[in-house]
Amino acid sequence: MMIMKRKKYREKSLEHYKSFQDLITNVIPGEGREVREAFYRALDTLPKQPARAAQLYMEADLRRKEVALEMELSDNTVKTHLAVATKVLRKRMLELR
Repeated sequence: MMIMKRKKYREKSLEHYKSFQDLITNVIPGEGREVREAFYRALDTLPKQPARAAQLYMEADLRRKEVALEMELSDNTVKTHLAVATKVLRKRMLELR
């Protein structure tokens, strides 16, 4: 019983860690300047730390551990910042549909 609950929890929590490129290209069909502008406007609305973590992760193409070293934070803190950023960005991008 516990194994099934853990498996479902893991699957659910992994949804929050899809790549930012997937967020841009798959959440809203089609690519283009409008989608990218909307994405960066949404990125500007994030708190400072999650926004910086997201930019390093996405634009500089750094791994989470590399982002943690760059920001001088723990890996788990960066993981939390990326989860917050992904959740907010996904919500804002879905509002554009």
